[in-house]
Amino acid sequence: MNVHNIHIIARYNFKLLLRNKLLYSFFLFTYGVILYVLVREQSFLLSPSQSSFKHLPSFIPYMNVFLFSTFQTLPLIVLACRFLYKNKNIDTLEAIYYRPESNKEYVWGIFLAFVYTFGGAAIISLVIAMLIHLFATTAPFDITIYLFYLSSMILPSSVFLIGLTFFLVNQLRNQVFSLIILLGYIAATIVYIRDFQQSLLDPLGITLPNTFSDFTGHPDLKSYLMQRGCWFFLGLGLIQLTVINFNRIPNHSGKKGNTIVMILFMALGVLCGGAYFLSNQKVYSLRRTYSTIYDKYEFAGKATLLSQDIKYEQKGDRMIVNSELLVQNQTNNELERIIFYLNPRLDLISLTKADADIPFKREHQVILVQQSLASRDSLRIHMRYEGKIDENICYLDVPNKMLASFDQRMYQACRFGKNHAYLRENFTLLIPEVLWYPTTVPPISLQQKHNLPKNFARYSLQVSSQGNHKVISQGKSRVLDKKIIFKNEHPLPGLTLCIGDYSSHQIVLDSITYELNILKKHEYLLKALTNVQDLSIPEMIRKLRYRAESGTGRSYPYDRFVLTEIPINQDSYFRIERGGSEFVQPELVFFPECGINTPIYLPVKSAYRINENLQDFLLKEECPYYSFSWENILGIYRLGLSYYKGDHERSNNKHQTSALFLDQTTHIYSKEYPFINSLINLIVQDNNPTSKGGRRTITPEIERQAIDYLTTKSIQEAMHDKTLHPTVLNTIWTLKSRELVDQFDFEGIPRDSLVAFINTFLTRHQFKEVDFYRFEKEFETKFCIGWGHVLPTWYTRNQIPKYLVKYEPIARVNRNKNKYIGRLEFSIFNDSKVDGIINIQINTELPGGVEARRVASAEGRREFVFNYRSYKIEAGTGKHFAFLTNDVRTVDLNTNISQNMPNKLSLNATGFFTPDTSQFTRTVTKDYFLPDSNEIIVDNEDEGFRIMQSISRIKSSDTSTPTGKWKTHVTQDGYGLSTRSYLYKKATSDTYSLAWSAQLPKKGRYEALVYIPRNRLFVILSGPQKYKILPRGGEEEIVVTDNIQRQHGWISLGYFDCLPGESKIYLSDDGNDNQVIFGDAIKWVYIE
Repeated sequence: MNVHNIHIIARYNFKLLLRNKLLYSFFLFTYGVILYVLVREQSFLLSPSQSSFKHLPSFIPYMNVFLFSTFQTLPLIVLACRFLYKNKNIDTLEAIYYRPESNKEYVWGIFLAFVYTFGGAAIISLVIAMLIHLFATTAPFDITIYLFYLSSMILPSSVFLIGLTFFLVNQLRNQVFSLIILLGYIAATIVYIRDFQQSLLDPLGITLPNTFSDFTGHPDLKSYLMQRGCWFFLGLGLIQLTVINFNRIPNHSGKKGNTIVMILFMALGVLCGGAYFLSNQKVYSLRRTYSTIYDKYEFAGKATLLSQDIKYEQKGDRMIVNSELLVQNQTNNELERIIFYLNPRLDLISLTKADADIPFKREHQVILVQQSLASRDSLRIHMRYEGKIDENICYLDVPNKMLASFDQRMYQACRFGKNHAYLRENFTLLIPEVLWYPTTVPPISLQQKHNLPKNFARYSLQVSSQGNHKVISQGKSRVLDKKIIFKNEHPLPGLTLCIGDYSSHQIVLDSITYELNILKKHEYLLKALTNVQDLSIPEMIRKLRYRAESGTGRSYPYDRFVLTEIPINQDSYFRIERGGSEFVQPELVFFPECGINTPIYLPVKSAYRINENLQDFLLKEECPYYSFSWENILGIYRLGLSYYKGDHERSNNKHQTSALFLDQTTHIYSKEYPFINSLINLIVQDNNPTSKGGRRTITPEIERQAIDYLTTKSIQEAMHDKTLHPTVLNTIWTLKSRELVDQFDFEGIPRDSLVAFINTFLTRHQFKEVDFYRFEKEFETKFCIGWGHVLPTWYTRNQIPKYLVKYEPIARVNRNKNKYIGRLEFSIFNDSKVDGIINIQINTELPGGVEARRVASAEGRREFVFNYRSYKIEAGTGKHFAFLTNDVRTVDLNTNISQNMPNKLSLNATGFFTPDTSQFTRTVTKDYFLPDSNEIIVDNEDEGFRIMQSISRIKSSDTSTPTGKWKTHVTQDGYGLSTRSYLYKKATSDTYSLAWSAQLPKKGRYEALVYIPRNRLFVILSGPQKYKILPRGGEEEIVVTDNIQRQHGWISLGYFDCLPGESKIYLSDDGNDNQVIFGDAIKWVYIE
């Protein structure tokens, strides 16, 4: 092979490529998109407030490479298809096609021309990004990251795409067919299979976690390079395979050498890909093994850890630990052996008591100490262990699918890593779940997920000098002989250790030490606090503490509150049985690097807004997370090309601090009800009378999934259903806890009294484990009813009720302008075979009216008084309620866990006056809810309704952009007694796609009416609607309504003479440009 010939061919084809106007157009378009996205999203050129955003150094270079890699695929494939055979027609005399260069020189020369062209274009895009980075952002700049992404993302993807294209064109000898296959493959890869096997099949590498942390660098460099090497070498192998199979007689024999080179490249590619695949499979295998071990000893007798003194030394990425443990047998039986749990990669060097060795066996994370322990006896044990850690021991109760998902782990297209612990020379973060110290109870329970074991013990920690690095842990710290010693004042459920290059800031306020630890590189994050004028830092802290304590109804239980920055690639999971995630530990709260993807990341200068953002970060139960969408990245919504911005969803807040007040301070255990601790904590958190917003809002779609599950299954089944998504399971727990609270309310225990009793009990038994029997006994003594009275049925019930509901607007019964007395009236019938519990929430004005509401809002208190009433509606019975209430603003009627959609109806106070002041509770039958005998109603949920085109079958209460297909929207403004919904779509052709068929019972004259919802979506896009009426025995008639933009309720289509039998009404898709068509219910009313 003549290298000189290759360079000549490469230069010649490089010049030909540069003359291609289509290529110039693609590159200019790509540069334009890159410039637009980077300037709009990450610079302060268009938005000065962006100067307050603190981007990581890798965000801008990654977004540049991501966009270039994605947009280069089309021109690269198109031109590669054309250039290999540009000088001849395929399927002719290619075998004798003559030229002085060899096949190898020719193919590799063209390949290099493409690498020069697209590599040069990539470098230009990098220069554009660098200029924006340096002169239009405040983000730190690191040129090595640019070079890394260029060489590890663009180069392998380009090489593979060129190689694959050359190979296919050479084999198929049809450019068009090859192009179709290639574009289909790329589209399928990007849209459907890119996340398969942890992105193994992603040749572009755009779905790999690739964000550099200022703490620890790349999240998983070894695996990343294996995946990229796989596609790079496969691309080179395909180039060489093209040389071998090139349909032209070679200039000289040498096929054997070419084959060896091809096999070598292919083997390297397969080896890298195989190593990547096997490394991921090893993770799953280890997780299965560790889970099996946990299950094996789930119900074995265990000792209780009373105290542990840890002496910790770290050398590089290894720890050396001496631990002294005091354990006690608090069971009623003798323990034949003592079980400890320790990270499986830590080597246990010695295990002794009183300087005598104790024999032990080890099964991965379990240590079986061959030492008996009589009931109530104690034993002091010394352990020495050292080594590295295996972070795969963490989160074994989290499904593998969720573990591999990056839906909540990205900024724009930049995916973060999913590390669970660190033990490195420059940074260490060890949480209790990684088992970095021995424990007597496992950190999770796989068979009884909500029976989370807790062991409150006293800890002391001595850490050898770590140079200039800051050591962070729980307890009061002091320095002695270059050693840092932490001593805990209270028994804790676990211990955390963090070591890093931190800058630490402290303030003591009201006997509590508040500490902020930030990476020294990130001290500029404190700039926002230096110029605060309208609110001092102590005032901000007091407001936050007040909101936290009022939100849980309990005082902060510790002497310290430490807020610490950790790498962006550190991940955790919200688990409802823990009341939070591992980001929140006793005394400690960890936040992601620079606060990215949290409210504290938002650029604000006002102290008031900073305080509000901190409250959202630490106290809100839910927070938005931003998933990838081209609409968001390209700003399509901002350009007004869509009706609705859907670039983020909501999830449980992983940094919510309620666990500091509840789950991590007391543990109530029960063999009969292993879930009881999680349930009690959830009740307190969800029903706290001092929280600002009352019960938290649940995403309607998730709530519907949870209710659908409970239609045929019980919460007992849900607890053991490993196929159930954790978010749905959490929602089931929330709904069932509310049902239980409402049951107690019906039994005469108001929810405020219930929560007050629980809080008093938990405070009295703080930092302890308490038997549920004691809780139950005190509860029954106070309220004359026990939990055992309601829990068995509540736990096993696998049916839910269905209600028929009618209500009237809240009307005023007095004319006194200074006092509003409203009359609420509603009726409900349980149309099922199972009893149900409903409640109403009456929101009334605070004493003092609007001014009191303003003050409450400023102080973070409730702006209204919430009054709750619960009612039991037995199966097959109905109730009609009417009562008066003072200063009412709104009323929520909640059918809770029921087949009703929606399951909450909101009633607002009106200015309408009524002279009726009667109050009553009456029994009603089902007939009360049925239409008049002269009315025949067909709703869009009834059998007489049909859709003559495809429809979105998912009933949604969220806004969704109208399209050419019918969509269903669930809302209380829709017509119905149990399910209230309507359909909508964008006007298209003049076809009739909705039909209502009604069986008219007798001959006569009827009025036909259609129901138009009141507060419907996109009402501004309403217009005239076209109906076709086919009365039985009459002639077809077309009716066009007036513009319905300002109309709602029943609208008449006219009067028709009908015979007994089926009469039909059709709704046309026809309408004005951008008009939205609505369909709900129809009604035939007999006149005479």
